[in-house]
Amino acid sequence: MPSKEDLPIELQNRLQSLQDQLAAIAEDTQDSLKANALLDLAKAEIEAEEFEAASTHLQESLSLQAADSTEKAAVHTELCAAYLGLSKMEEAENEINAAISIHQLQGEKAALNKAIRQLALIFAQKGKMEEAEQLIHQKIEQTTAVEDWEEAGKFYGFAGELASAQEDYQVAFEYFRSGLKSLRKTEGNHDLMGGYYESLARLLMHFQKNAEAAHSFEEGAAQYELANKPLLQGGLLTLVAKVWESEGKYMHAIPYLERAATAFQQSEEQSAAMQTADAYYQIAYLYEQEKQFAEALKYHQKALPFAHKTEDEMLIASVEDSIEQCQEKLQSQKPSKAKDGKKGFFGKLKDMFG
Repeated sequence: MPSKEDLPIELQNRLQSLQDQLAAIAEDTQDSLKANALLDLAKAEIEAEEFEAASTHLQESLSLQAADSTEKAAVHTELCAAYLGLSKMEEAENEINAAISIHQLQGEKAALNKAIRQLALIFAQKGKMEEAEQLIHQKIEQTTAVEDWEEAGKFYGFAGELASAQEDYQVAFEYFRSGLKSLRKTEGNHDLMGGYYESLARLLMHFQKNAEAAHSFEEGAAQYELANKPLLQGGLLTLVAKVWESEGKYMHAIPYLERAATAFQQSEEQSAAMQTADAYYQIAYLYEQEKQFAEALKYHQKALPFAHKTEDEMLIASVEDSIEQCQEKLQSQKPSKAKDGKKGFFGKLKDMFG
């Protein structure tokens, strides 16, 4: 479990706000209000990987929810996630089955499909891969038959993950492609599509198709930009750069790192400064490989203020050392007077008198 200081600022603030809201609820307040406050807090705790606290709050919320309500199904689903985090597989399966039963009664198709994917995940984690695959394939057939392309896309992606886990990479590739084909028929879903493009790119690299992989990473970055996920966008752009760097195409890689640095700076996450510094540092390194030390120095200097923001002494020292080394290399490249065409007194005498 990450320490509180390692959590994104937004999540830290949300956790504190939800805790304050719960504490402010009076004892005589109606059950539904407290139950929902507990549920909201538990969701944030699961995001923060505080699974024990989340399970405690969810159990209390469950006792306050109305029977067979949508809210009660949501609590069962979140309890399943908490138990998965605690590696309590049987309890997780029981909770998701309880949620599925309520969703079936309520006729809530989207929530039911999400719960079924969760059940398939539990089957897979328990080693019941055949049962997981059968469940997902059944849902693919059902959702494509009624042209529910968003849900079909999600089930295709899940099937791709299952195939990848079993190292059946060609099958996984086809599932992710089918998932993208389905999602393109929908509005939005850019975050999900970004993940599928990334999965395809990694599979393409496994197949040693680097140019195609770079294109897929770039497509994924474009989807993350539409989803307003600058850290993920920048991350994929750095992977495009890594592909070209691995082929020795340093100047081709640099623009992608510049775009990545721009994307990182649009994020308010704590890691953004580190990633920006690293992107500029990598640009400088590539210019050094090309013996363009003036450009390398410029980008090392760009990296320095972001390194200082991280308060990482080792990173700061590394960037400062690199700046000093670049300056020394530039100094050594300066032509001497003899080399720059300016002849000294004795040279001129030699020209005049032979």
